[in-house]
Amino acid sequence: MPLYLSNPVLGFYFLISVFLLLISYFSIRAKSRQLDNINFIFVFVLMVCFYGTRYPGTTDTKMYLSYFDNMTNFASFPWGIGFYYLMESIKTLSRDHSFYVLISSSYALVALALVVLLFLRGGYYKSLCLISFLYSWSFLDLMTNTYRQGITVPFVILFAYFFGNRRYLLAVAMAGIALSLHWSAVLIIFIVLVGVLLKNRTRLLRLLTIFSLAVFSVSFFVNINLAEMLAKGTLLTQFQNVFVGVNLTSKVNAYLGAGVDGASFYDMAGYQRIYYSGEIYIAAVIIGLYFIFNYQELAQSRAFMSAYAAFLMITIYGILLISMTWFIRNFYWGVPLSQILYIYLLMEVQKKRPGIFNVVLLSYMVLIVALGTATMWRVPLLLGSYP
Repeated sequence: MPLYLSNPVLGFYFLISVFLLLISYFSIRAKSRQLDNINFIFVFVLMVCFYGTRYPGTTDTKMYLSYFDNMTNFASFPWGIGFYYLMESIKTLSRDHSFYVLISSSYALVALALVVLLFLRGGYYKSLCLISFLYSWSFLDLMTNTYRQGITVPFVILFAYFFGNRRYLLAVAMAGIALSLHWSAVLIIFIVLVGVLLKNRTRLLRLLTIFSLAVFSVSFFVNINLAEMLAKGTLLTQFQNVFVGVNLTSKVNAYLGAGVDGASFYDMAGYQRIYYSGEIYIAAVIIGLYFIFNYQELAQSRAFMSAYAAFLMITIYGILLISMTWFIRNFYWGVPLSQILYIYLLMEVQKKRPGIFNVVLLSYMVLIVALGTATMWRVPLLLGSYP
């Protein structure tokens, strides 16, 4: 049962979100940028309240607050310099935990709002795009639990945007901020860079899309155990001979989560696999199939191609390592891109197929509410945030 039916506070947030979703519908149908801009502000305030006034009861949030309370200098801080200064900027103003939750959430939401404004500037889809994040289970985890990844994701997306638009200095700046917040972003930035460099190779991207959809679908039934192969393969042994004194096996196992029972994709029952990967799988299918059959039209948009190529490469990365523990966090880097790509598809349908646009728009809104009800509005993360 969705928690908004039993928790009055969550019920209030859900009703307000549905109302703002309807306003976004009317702003699109009326092609009103002014109404969309006003609604965008209201959605932003709603999300600040939703994420910023929550109880800090999730596992990772408790860990962050423990370091927040005890931090003295960067030398004893376990994460990057950017995340240190983020915490320090909050602690300078107040040591209160509720203040930390509010300001840290606001930082991430401001960065997200900038992403939406840049990708969708000049149109009337901004509020719809922003509110779609509110219904995302992945984004809920990024905001309320895996926050260090959550604050990094917008800067990775901004890197893709600026690099795809040949604004290289800004792209480097965004990459630097992302790396200072989360060192694991170095691999994702490289993957995104490869994707953006391939954005004009539409034939190759179509083949990679077909490959990713096929392998992703098969992975629900066949164990694509590349993670275990990496942890136990001969290649790792050869590298161990090079890096003498470094226990590469333990480091790879720590990254892949080897040996953690019950937490990997193939430890789950079939319905759990669908539940935990449904958001990214549905996005990959809808966006991927549309791209396969309409790539010539979509290729006219540099912003779309940059975002889609980055999304595709991250999806392939997540699929190839789907057997690793906490596999879903690999997909978290790509799910926020899907929210933007959905909007680009709606814009394309409105322009090329106006006769079916209203049905498609309403279908998308029903999809995000239904998917959110089935996932985001019923996960334990909400119980930790709104007990």
